[in-house]
Amino acid sequence: MKELSIIMIDWGVRERFHAVEWLSNQSVPRDQYELIWVELRDRVVPQVQAKVDHLIVMNNTEPLYHKHKAINAGLAKSVGRVVTMCDSDAVFPPEFVESVLDEFGERKVLMHQERRFLTSYPDDDSIEHIKQMHIPGAEPNTSACTSMLRRDAIGFGGVDEHECYRGIVAGQFELVWRLVNSGVPEVWHEKVFIYHFQHPFAGDKLRTMDQRSPESEDIEMHNRAGVEGFREGRLLPLVENEEIHRLRMEQRSIGSDFERGFAI
Repeated sequence: MKELSIIMIDWGVRERFHAVEWLSNQSVPRDQYELIWVELRDRVVPQVQAKVDHLIVMNNTEPLYHKHKAINAGLAKSVGRVVTMCDSDAVFPPEFVESVLDEFGERKVLMHQERRFLTSYPDDDSIEHIKQMHIPGAEPNTSACTSMLRRDAIGFGGVDEHECYRGIVAGQFELVWRLVNSGVPEVWHEKVFIYHFQHPFAGDKLRTMDQRSPESEDIEMHNRAGVEGFREGRLLPLVENEEIHRLRMEQRSIGSDFERGFAI
């Protein structure tokens, strides 16, 4: 059994793949965690394929991508006690995996802030140099890295696959908020951060990435349906992935044959 499963996703838009390099060189032995890369489209990147434990290619041709379907595919494949859902083109310091695993003696949702630069990925890519770089003015964090018990991620239905979550205004934050609604505490790591640099082709590429569903509205770059679910105390997704639903039902612990009869 792996201690940790790290899920990264793409929809044929990533320009750099340094995240898999950083995550392959951690202070924790590599056999304690797995890397899962999910490609919504059909692109296979050799640099990624060589470094990850599982490469899932979904061959999705729908015009407007659905990131949540990719996250759920990774979650269904994962085997770690803890799962991490994170930005697939971020820089991860060598203590990142250790900082996740050290926190899960207790049940929680663990958040790592993503510090975002307006500059391109540096030629000097040492972590010491990156940590010392000037951070621009703070902005609402829409790309935080999220870790939780796999049992919780599945037990609360994975990420919501409703149509309104198509496009860029989506992410695992809505699952985080449903866990918080159930009483699972949200904790932000105070010492370890991840780092994100500007996309090298920010113009045309980001215009492509900024697509969103007609049903999607956002509040400060957070999907309105997710925000409303948080306010209302929602616990399950509006549309649950079928495989996640199957896994969720398998997690039930029924105490008697009499009760089991009602469950079938």
